[in-house]
Amino acid sequence: RHVGLKAMAEMTHRLGLTSPQPKDMTISLGSGQTTLLELTSAYAAVANHGFGVWPYGITEVRTVEGGKVLYKRKSQGAGRVLAPRHVVHMLRLMSAAFSYGTGKAAFIGRPCVGKTGTSQNYRDAWSIGFTPDLVTGVWVGNDNEAHMKMVTGGKIPARIWHDFMSAAHNGYPVHVFPDLQQD
Repeated sequence: RHVGLKAMAEMTHRLGLTSPQPKDMTISLGSGQTTLLELTSAYAAVANHGFGVWPYGITEVRTVEGGKVLYKRKSQGAGRVLAPRHVVHMLRLMSAAFSYGTGKAAFIGRPCVGKTGTSQNYRDAWSIGFTPDLVTGVWVGNDNEAHMKMVTGGKIPARIWHDFMSAAHNGYPVHVFPDLQQD
């Protein structure tokens, strides 16, 4: 089955990438620009078994006196954006990236999957991944878009991801990806 530009553009939107994307086949290589928040959210949809995730920072606001609820987050996400069988395939691919691929520096000794990336001319680099319990994205770069010295997503961002996720999971029970247990 062939995938065209229209299908790829639709998928990026379903996953929550709202930044303008290229209108050519380079989109399949991730040539478009987006924010770390959008990209991490897209990965969260995979971690969430194919259900879209809308990122948020505030779940509830209460008054100091009396604790009256002034605001409570209600919406949970965009519904199913990926078929379960596609989630399983994506988990397997991303597992390889963190086990022995470009992201092996991110491996934390427990089930984790992810992907690393580096822009052309080393302008920026990232490592995004998750365990069954937590999704984390790491981006490094210069705020003036100056090139870095040979920094790739599998180096500094992967090590930062490793250190953060190791600390975040310290003392926390190990969970497995249930989707990887089935065919």
